[in-house]
Amino acid sequence: MRSLMWVLTLAVALLVPGLSVAQTSDAEAVPPGCEREYDAVFWGGIEQLVLAQALAAERSPCVEYFLTIPPRTDRTMLPAAARFNEVRALGIHPVADIRWTSPTGWRAWVIADPERTFYEAGVLARQRMAERGLDVEAGETWAFNELTTEVLEGVPGARAEVLEFIRGLYDGAPGMPKARGIVFNVFVDSTSDPAEVAAYKASLRSWLLDEAFWTELDRYVDVFANEVYASSLSWGVSGAPLGQRAKRLNDYFQHMAILAEAGQKSIEAARSFLHRTYLPLANAAWPHPFVGDTHLLSAEQMKHFVSTQVYALRTFAEDHPKTVPQGLIGFGWAPITGEDPVLVAGRVQIAARLAAAIRAATDELPTEPKDACGPPGDRLWCEGELESAWFNTAWRIFGDWE
Repeated sequence: MRSLMWVLTLAVALLVPGLSVAQTSDAEAVPPGCEREYDAVFWGGIEQLVLAQALAAERSPCVEYFLTIPPRTDRTMLPAAARFNEVRALGIHPVADIRWTSPTGWRAWVIADPERTFYEAGVLARQRMAERGLDVEAGETWAFNELTTEVLEGVPGARAEVLEFIRGLYDGAPGMPKARGIVFNVFVDSTSDPAEVAAYKASLRSWLLDEAFWTELDRYVDVFANEVYASSLSWGVSGAPLGQRAKRLNDYFQHMAILAEAGQKSIEAARSFLHRTYLPLANAAWPHPFVGDTHLLSAEQMKHFVSTQVYALRTFAEDHPKTVPQGLIGFGWAPITGEDPVLVAGRVQIAARLAAAIRAATDELPTEPKDACGPPGDRLWCEGELESAWFNTAWRIFGDWE
């Protein structure tokens, strides 16, 4: 990730007389033949190896890939080192999924004993990462999972608890290198109810005004992954042009960054943080009735859906370089598993299409966002129709602050 690149850049600059940090950054940050370096972040909720193998098969030289590995049933315990090794062997950075909200997660672990502190819990989580062989200096970082509605709504103590735990994750034990990581923000349903969206917007406005929170979070985090798992029902509108589909997806994907951009001067801490870190975590969960209605899609339709999402994310980033980072893309990979051969084969195909779309839209020059839909003259992967689909316009209200 960029924090790791900065460490390496600084080291080279100090060792090479006359070479400045800025000069080293220019030379090191962008791989040859690429417009920029991308970080692709994936929440690997289940069957991580299927996705990792697909990403490895379609690896772009312009992309660093990061995939979370979930903890054990006791959510404070990481899986065996072998689980991380199998992803690492494919050239994918394994990321420790640090569970905060689960009944057996880190917050529950702290409050179960009055002698424990949130900071010490974060330090212990880093120590357990080291015990599993995770190398933060090689980009194998942590992912805090996840900020909750209590944090959004400012429930007393909720934000302070999170910051103390993440500070411990960042610091680690004495002698450990500092390590910035990833933060997942709680999934906000893409409701079409105007009253619900307006109430959420009011809470979000209040959160963005918390300068102290965003200023401190900025010290510890490289990627703020907002869980915006778009609904297939707001995509597969019969006869709709690609540009319109992308705009409606981006109303939801980018709503937090759009609101911050429209905000007043007093939210500059949040706005600056989101400029650097904001990542809409898009929807690769299939077939899932609770995550974007993807159970309504066949595997073939889902391949079109993920391709369109890649196109939408890349188009918005290129069109709004001062609103969101240019080099971030990510998806939540949370399939509903089963032994049905059709589902098994479908998940493999969807992973392959997702990996191919990301490579095409981020690969060596020349490339453009539409390449996610297929090569020029054969852009067939962003089509598809779904009965009862309609465009949800409720999220357009984030274009202004009030």
